Amino acid sequence: MLRFEKEVVTARFISPSGATVQAPIEIRTNPISGRTCRVAFSRIGEREAGTDFLPAPPPFAGDTSPSARFGIDLLKTIYQGVAKQASGCQPRRS
Repeated sequence: MLRFEKEVVTARFISPSGATVQAPIEIRTNPISGRTCRVAFSRIGEREAGTDFLPAPPPFAGDTSPSARFGIDLLKTIYQGVAKQASGCQPRRS
């Protein structure tokens, strides 16, 4: 099984309050591509703006009938319209 290689380093930076802070940062290396990414654990407790609550779901969200799945009827209608338009097209001559 392939696994990411990982190395943990300690980063030192100045926080917004002006204090010097040390935080672990994990560097992971993809075994296939060799690309790396950093995982900073110091921001785990932070909240992202606008994620305190979600908007109410639309009224049809609970509809689980077969035709409601992924808007199948709408997709069929769109496909039929595109197919009609394409049937009237003439091939390009070079």
